[in-house]
Amino acid sequence: MDTKERILETVRKLANISDSTGLTTNHMAEKLSMSPGNLYYHFKNREEIYRGIFQQMYRKELEICGRFPEARDKEAVLLLYGELVEHMWTYRFLHLDITALGTRDRQLYDDYSRLVSATLKDIRRTVIDQMNAGAPFRPDRIDNYVQLTGQILFGWPRYLEVQNHAQRLDNFLPKQAKAIVLTMLEDAIELLVDGSAVLQD
Repeated sequence: MDTKERILETVRKLANISDSTGLTTNHMAEKLSMSPGNLYYHFKNREEIYRGIFQQMYRKELEICGRFPEARDKEAVLLLYGELVEHMWTYRFLHLDITALGTRDRQLYDDYSRLVSATLKDIRRTVIDQMNAGAPFRPDRIDNYVQLTGQILFGWPRYLEVQNHAQRLDNFLPKQAKAIVLTMLEDAIELLVDGSAVLQD
């Protein structure tokens, strides 16, 4: 692992258990046991470090989501959802703090928005492919399903943080978080088959 990779790895772990919006490059340098000047040699500011971490996350999430169209049944889709949730856990501070981080770094916020859009596009394509292959999905529920799934996938870190009384996610184990999210995602899939399961106004 070279120095840049070590910086990104160490800051990612630190931001996951801290308030990433309050972390300074001095905090990061101290954790890395290096001088601030040495840190600035590799990254010009905190935002550049967070963008580097985001790019790591982005590449892997796109790779996982790119396999959704290959999933031909519910079990295969849930396996990919599970893999995606595990990966999101590794980079959970970005999902928790993206709105606040985005106020200081519009590029990061825009890149995150593109990630969300690409993920939902792959999910929609998967549903349509499965429906064309004979899955008993209701066409009129596809839009609702895609939106609900997006809310679950990109909203679960904040939801669990609230459930944890604003103590980040430290009291949850990765397996616990994954089980909770997969239950919600599996329920969402059922909406494609039985539209009556949707709560009415």
